Amino acid sequence: MLHVSSRPILFVSLLFGALALFTPLRAAPAPSLHARLHLDTAQGDDLASVNSPTRAFRTIERSRAAIRSIPAPWTGDVELVLHGHPLLLQSPLNFGPANSDRDDFHLRITGDPAHAEGTILDAGVRLTGWSLHDRANNIWRAPAPSPASPA
Repeated sequence: MLHVSSRPILFVSLLFGALALFTPLRAAPAPSLHARLHLDTAQGDDLASVNSPTRAFRTIERSRAAIRSIPAPWTGDVELVLHGHPLLLQSPLNFGPANSDRDDFHLRITGDPAHAEGTILDAGVRLTGWSLHDRANNIWRAPAPSPASPA
């Protein structure tokens, strides 16, 4: 009669399982970066010939045009860094095929990590002309513009 113990197999299985639990996981490598552009609505300059954190573009339109002008082939992702000032949108923000997914790389829009308060994309509309509509319930009203149609 042949008797085979399963204890060594169980021990080896537990050993490899424990090693797997304590082996640090490595994060996937960050995609390579082909270009980094900067946007600063307070201090930027759309006429700047060089774009850097200290020479950022002022408008999203200028930033979008710069992204579209980056020649193919892209060798990595393109990043647009929004610096800490609110970006007030007067119309829909549209990025199309000319702005992304070239040569299997992507456009990334990120906030500036140096600004702890974060970056704000504000698409609200300031309402003026408020009037008291219902005094008993303290209800106010103001005329609102028609919604913008997608471009």
